[in-house]
Amino acid sequence: MTMGEFLFATVAVIAGLFLLFLLLRELFCWYWKINRIVTSLDEISESLSVLAAAQGDVSLDAVAAVACPECGRPIVSDDLSQEDAGENSCPHCGAAFSVA
Repeated sequence: MTMGEFLFATVAVIAGLFLLFLLLRELFCWYWKINRIVTSLDEISESLSVLAAAQGDVSLDAVAAVACPECGRPIVSDDLSQEDAGENSCPHCGAAFSVA
């Protein structure tokens, strides 16, 4: 076996193991509903932040929520992503909007 063949075989094995890892990861996440759990936990966290701000338990400066104009879901100020044009995008639906 020449050095070129050995290098090719090594790269092929590593690539195959990486693809196997990606496939098995998706299978495990689907089986144990990891993606659904993460989505639910994000929604619970947002709802609790909005409730805490509405009840006055947390100052409104620390937790400010804005309703998305497209999907209507609350967006906590920490989730707002500033783009170069000064607009924000909704982390749920990706709609662009600006906050006054």
